[in-house]
Amino acid sequence: VEERRRKDLESIAEMRSEIFNIDDADEMHSIEYDLDGDGKKDQITGRLWSRWGRILWSVQFADGKKFSSDTGCKRIGVLATKTNGFSDLVCDQDTVLRWNGSEYK
Repeated sequence: VEERRRKDLESIAEMRSEIFNIDDADEMHSIEYDLDGDGKKDQITGRLWSRWGRILWSVQFADGKKFSSDTGCKRIGVLATKTNGFSDLVCDQDTVLRWNGSEYK
């Protein structure tokens, strides 16, 4: 019998649920990275949904646009790949979220 573990997709920057204090519902963390290639840092912000141990996250683009996800992740990270000029994101180990022009799906 052979056993394999799923491997994390390699990310450029990431946030993991383990960094949060489960007793602090207001704790937030963020990652700054130029997601849209405009030369300005965008911000991925997350807070822990302690009931499920998952990060509820949103993106604040430098130009003022905001995207809030309804997908909770144990890990949210920025990938080296791009779709429609925006960096792809990884949720958990290997779920790739791509920018479709108005949201990450």
